[in-house]
Amino acid sequence: MQLLEREISDSIWLLMPFFMLLIFYAFQNKTKPKFYTSTIKGVLDFQHFRLTYKNEENKSKIDVLVIVSLLLISLYIKSLGFFIVYSEQQILLDYLIFVLLISAYFFTKTLLIRLTGYLFDFKYLINVYLIYYKYYIKAIALIAIPFLAINLISDKVELLSTANFIFLTTVFLLLIFRLFHIVTKGVENKVSYLNIFLYLCTLEISPLVFLYYIFGEN
Repeated sequence: MQLLEREISDSIWLLMPFFMLLIFYAFQNKTKPKFYTSTIKGVLDFQHFRLTYKNEENKSKIDVLVIVSLLLISLYIKSLGFFIVYSEQQILLDYLIFVLLISAYFFTKTLLIRLTGYLFDFKYLINVYLIYYKYYIKAIALIAIPFLAINLISDKVELLSTANFIFLTTVFLLLIFRLFHIVTKGVENKVSYLNIFLYLCTLEISPLVFLYYIFGEN
C-alpha cells in the first residue's frame, strides 16, 4: 500500500480534532500522573493490570477514555489518506463517518464478548478480558499520537511510510502480548482449550481478517 498524496489544507482540517484530543490527554495526564506509561504497561504486564483493573470495575459503564481513544484511532486511520468513505471535499464529515464505523466495530465486539461469557458461563473472566481489551484500545491511541502528528504535518513519503510501519508493528506486538495473556489466564482459570481456541478464532482473529479485507486492499 502507498500513501495517497494529501493537500496541506486537508491536514489542517484534521489538525483541529487532533489538538482537541491532545488537550484532553494533557488534562488526563495532569490529573493522573504516569497515565501514559501505566496504560501501556497494563497491556504488556498482566500483573500490573491486575493491580489496577479493580478500580476499572467500579467505574461508570461509560468510559470516556475509551471513547476518546476511538476518536483518536479513527483520526489516525483517516490521516493515512487511504480511505475515502464519503467525499474528499468533506474531510471532517468523512472523519465522523470513520468514528461511527470504528465505534460500531468496538461496541459490536464488546457485546459479542459479553455474550460469550454468558454462553460459556465464565462471566467474571470475560469481564476481566473486556477491561483488558479497553486497556489495549487506550494503549493503541496513546502510541498513535506521535505517528498521527507525523501524518498530519509531514509530506515526506519515506518518513510517513517508515512511521506508519513502526506504529503498525508496535500495535501488532501489543496484540501478541494481549493474546498471550488471554490464553494463559484462560488456562489458569481452567477454561477448556477448545473454548479458548473458539474464542480466539471468532472474537480475536476473525475480526482482524475482516478489517484487513475491508481496509487492506485499499
